[in-house]
Amino acid sequence: MSQQDVASIRRIRGPITAGDGGAEPDCMQTAVTVRPELSVEPLDSDDVVRAVGHAAEQRMPLSVSSTGHGATSFTGGLLIRTHRMSEIRIDPAARTAEIGPGATWGQVTAAAARHGLAPLSGTAGTVGAVGYTLGGGISPLSRAFGYAADYLVDLDIVTPDGRLRHVSAEDEPDLFWAARGGGAQLGVVTRMTCRLLPIGQVWAGALPVVGDDWAETADRFATWSASLPDHTGAFLSLKAFPDLPSLPEVIRGKRTASIYVTSLGTETEAAEQVKALGGLVDDSARLAPTPPAALADVFREPTGPHAFQGDAMATSGINAEALISRRVELEAEDRPQFVFIHRLGGAMRTAPDGGSSIGNREAEYLARIITGPSPSDDPVTIAEEQDRLLRSLSTEPSGRVLNFLFGDNQNVARTRDCYAPDDLSRLTGITVRVDPDRLLRPARGRLDDV
Repeated sequence: MSQQDVASIRRIRGPITAGDGGAEPDCMQTAVTVRPELSVEPLDSDDVVRAVGHAAEQRMPLSVSSTGHGATSFTGGLLIRTHRMSEIRIDPAARTAEIGPGATWGQVTAAAARHGLAPLSGTAGTVGAVGYTLGGGISPLSRAFGYAADYLVDLDIVTPDGRLRHVSAEDEPDLFWAARGGGAQLGVVTRMTCRLLPIGQVWAGALPVVGDDWAETADRFATWSASLPDHTGAFLSLKAFPDLPSLPEVIRGKRTASIYVTSLGTETEAAEQVKALGGLVDDSARLAPTPPAALADVFREPTGPHAFQGDAMATSGINAEALISRRVELEAEDRPQFVFIHRLGGAMRTAPDGGSSIGNREAEYLARIITGPSPSDDPVTIAEEQDRLLRSLSTEPSGRVLNFLFGDNQNVARTRDCYAPDDLSRLTGITVRVDPDRLLRPARGRLDDV
C-alpha cells in the first residue's frame, strides 16, 4: 500500500494503518492470522462510509471486525475495525438500547441494568453485541423470550456500494429480514436498536456433576431438560483437559462436567428443578438469585485472547452413546476439548412478525464442540474431527448454528449450512443485490461461494 493510497482516505478521522502484518490487535481469537493491506478504525458512520467507498473505488476486498471472536484468517484487502464505535444509549421509556458496533454485551448489560432492564445477551460479556445479534443470538434466556435477533428494532448499515441505509421492518424490509440471522453478509453496521426486557433477577447457577460417565450424564441431561418449562434454560458442559504443564493443576489431565441453569420461575420451582436431577448433581447444589447484568459471572467464559476452534449442530435429539465411541478423540493428549449440549425450543420456535433468516427454529437441542488448538494443529483436520463427533452425537441434525462457528474451519462448517434451503436462496439473492462486485469478505465466507 503506497502513501498515496493511504492519503486518498485521509478524510477518515479514525486511525489508519498500512501493511498491518501479523495478528489483529486486541483480537480475542489467536488461532488465526489476519494480514490486511490496510486497516481503518472509524470513529463514526461517516468514517465507515468513506472507508467502504474507498474499498469500492479501489476494488479492494472488504472485511469487518469488532472484538475478533469470530475472526478467521485472511490476507490483503481493507479491514474495518469498529471497536472505537462503542456508544450505548438506553431509552428507559421505550425499553430500547441504541448500540454502536464496537460495544460489548458487558457494556450494554451494565448500561441497561441502571434502568432495571436487560438485553438478550449471551454467556460472555466480552462478545460484541451487534455481531452476536445479527448471527441470531442464543441467550441463556432465549427459551423464555426467543433469539436476540427477534428483538432487533432497526439498524444503520453501510452496504458495499458505499450507501448508508436505515433498515427496519418499514424501511428496506428485505434487508431487515436478512439482517436478523444473516450475520455479516450485508455490509458494515454502524448502529442498531434492540428492545430490552424488564427483568429484575434470574435464578441461575453452575451445578457440578457427580460422576465421570459422560454418556450417562448427557442422556440424563437430555431427558431432564426435555421437561423444563419454557422460562427455564439449561445446557450441559463437558470438558476434557490434557495433562500439560501449561495448565493449572486443578484441571490438568482432568474431565469436568457441569449443568448451567437459568430460570425465571419462583425460588421453589427453581429448587424443584435442581432436585429433579437426582444424584446427577451434588445434593448441596443450588440456584442463586442473580441480576441479569451478573449472568456472565455464572458462566465464567474466558476474557482474554486465546486460541479456539468450534462447530455447532442443531438437532432433534441427542445420541449420548457417541460420547463413548468418541472418547479417544475427545481426550486428545495435546489440546483441551469441550462439548456443550444446549436445550433449545420454547420461544425460539416462533419467528417474529415479518420473519427472519434464522434457521433451525424447530430444533430441540444444540450440540457444539470447542477445541483449543496448538500452533502446529491443522484446522481442517480438527474441523473434520469435530464434524464427525457432532454428527454422531446428533439425532436428525437440521443444520449448523452461526454464532458458534469459530476459527479456520469454513470449508467444513459452512455458513450456508445454517439456513433452510428457501431462506438460503432468498438470503443469497439479497447479498448479491447489495454486493454485486463481491467486495465484502465475511469472516465465515460468502453465501454464494461454492
